[in-house]
Amino acid sequence: MALQGHVQRDSKYAKLPKVELHVHAIGACRLSTLQELCRQYDVPYPHGDLDQFREVVALSQPQPSLVEFLKPFAAIRKLIRSRDDIERVSYEYCEDLARQNVVYAELRFSPFLGGDLSPDEYMDGVMSGLERGQKDFGIKMRAILAFLRDGPEHCMGTVKLAEKYRHRGVVGVDIVGDELLPLDPRHVEAFKEAKRLGFHVTVHAAESGPASN
Repeated sequence: MALQGHVQRDSKYAKLPKVELHVHAIGACRLSTLQELCRQYDVPYPHGDLDQFREVVALSQPQPSLVEFLKPFAAIRKLIRSRDDIERVSYEYCEDLARQNVVYAELRFSPFLGGDLSPDEYMDGVMSGLERGQKDFGIKMRAILAFLRDGPEHCMGTVKLAEKYRHRGVVGVDIVGDELLPLDPRHVEAFKEAKRLGFHVTVHAAESGPASN
C-alpha cells in the first residue's frame, strides 16, 4: 500500500500530492475485504481473529527467501474468485490512494492468475474498478501486465491483452515470480514484442539469487 504509518499521521506530508509506481493488485486488498470474502466463500482461514488472519494474508517478519515472501499472494488469490471481487479490490484501492492524496498510480498484475476467471474476465474486472475509481475519486490510474517466470507460455497472450486493453489504461509490461527460475526465450520474445508495440517495460530483478538476476 502507498505510504503508511507515520506519513499518514503527519498532516504536512499527508497533504502533499504523491505517486505510487509499484503496487500489485493482489497485494492492495483491504484486510476487511479479505475477511468478508473469506466468510463468503467459506475458506478455512482464521478470519475470526484479526491477528491470526493477518499472518495468513500478510507478512510481519523478514522471510528467508523470495518464494516465502510471495506466499501470502497465493493465499489472497484463493479469496478473489469472481470478476466482481477483483473489480471491488481495484476500486477500493483507488479510494484508499485518494485518501492519502495519491494523484497517480500504476497497478500491476497477471491476468493469467485469476483462477477460474478467464484472462479477459480478470482484465475487465480490474480495468472496470480502476475506471470507476478514477471517476469517483479523481485519481489517475494505469495498469502494467506481468509475465510469469513460471508461465512463459502465457507471455504472448499477456502482450495481446495489453494491446487489447491499451485504450483502457494499460501502459507497460513486467515480469514477476521466483528469480531463481531461468528466463525462457518466450519471455525475451514477449518483451521485444511489447517494446515494438510501444509499451513501457519494467522488470522485477535482483530481488534474490546472484547479481546476474
